[in-house]
Parts: sequence; structure tokens; C-alpha cells
Amino acid sequence: MCTSGHYLGEATNNQAEYDGLVRGLEAALAHGCRRLRVRMDSELIVKQMSGRYRVKNAGLKVFFLRASELVRRFEDVRFTHVFREENAEADALANQAMDACSDIGDALGSSAKDCRQESLF
Repeated sequence: MCTSGHYLGEATNNQAEYDGLVRGLEAALAHGCRRLRVRMDSELIVKQMSGRYRVKNAGLKVFFLRASELVRRFEDVRFTHVFREENAEADALANQAMDACSDIGDALGSSAKDCRQESLF
């Protein structure tokens, strides 16, 4: 599993969730992943990416379109909603990035782990 956290500055929760999704998808593709399981505590985004909800917010449409474009490049992507308590590692990474005001983790850069097997972001 590869990890990453990115400092965004000011953003809505949904913008931050979508930004994380897009960055995770980009990192997975960069590492040669073909099949992906995406576990998110954002029920809204999971349902939007799964086609169960439409994206009504104009500010989120650009994120949704970019994420959808990236998803099409994989053989298989499955989205699963998890409760925040089950997503503690992702929350910890987000908090570390906010506290440091910088990017953290091993999914990007020259020291990145090999993520070619089924990955989890």
C-alpha cells in the first residue's frame, strides 16, 4: 500500500476528498496499477463516482470529471464507503499534511513503493 497526504490550504471537505481521490488515482496509474479498490469515508463522493448520485455542485464537477477520466484508464476500480472510524490512517495522513503545511507520504517521488499489485488509496 502507498500513502500520500497533500496540503491544500483552504478548501471544502468535498473538494479535499475529491482532490485526494484524483491524486490517489494519478499516483496509482504512475505506479502501474491496473486494478484498484478505493475506500473513502465520503459517502457523497463514493455514490457520485459509482453513478448513484449526480454531481450537482458546479465546484465539484471539475473534480468529478477529472476523477472519471482517470478511472477509465484502469481495468477495474471499485469504490467502497467506509465509516470515518475505519479510515483512521487516511485521516492521520491528512492531519499530518495540514500540520506540516506540505506534502507527505511515499506514493510520490523517487522513494515510492511499488504499487503495481492491487492498491488501496
